[in-house]
Amino acid sequence: GNTVYVELYKFPKDLEELVLHTEDFLATSFVFRMYAALAVLNAVLELHSMGKLHMDIKPLNFLEDDMVMIVASDFGFAENLLQHGDNLNEVIRLPKTKGTHGFIANEVYQRAEYSMKSDVYATGVSILSLLMRLPIKAKDPQIATPSTLERLLNKRAGPYDNELIRRYFVKVLD
Repeated sequence: GNTVYVELYKFPKDLEELVLHTEDFLATSFVFRMYAALAVLNAVLELHSMGKLHMDIKPLNFLEDDMVMIVASDFGFAENLLQHGDNLNEVIRLPKTKGTHGFIANEVYQRAEYSMKSDVYATGVSILSLLMRLPIKAKDPQIATPSTLERLLNKRAGPYDNELIRRYFVKVLD
């Protein structure tokens, strides 16, 4: 397939550092966080349309340049679903779990089974992390549960963020 090489010096910032660990006004604004979340979603949709699984989606693996362009990076765990058959809904079973704790779907933890759904789960956790400016810790293997989200909302989110997250994340998980 086609290989794209990205010169990292042109993309010096990752979304984890930019959104979660700085106090830069632009990077922490709700508008930028929404833009970043949509860029992550768009990148994952593009990968999936090509039959690729990323298998390590997290804010750290999305880079931003000085022109506010966001690109996916770190394809070290990526798999081409088309090499495993013609079905894009294929489940790939691997001998061991790949990915970053806190962003790994339950089926991956339990059976090392990967699919597009696994990437979608990690995308959702990444978007939640970006929108709430919530760093995901490795000790939180399953963050996207209604009770965990409610607890985080009560601690972390502002009034507008709180309503947005309740509307789009908590209801989906109930």
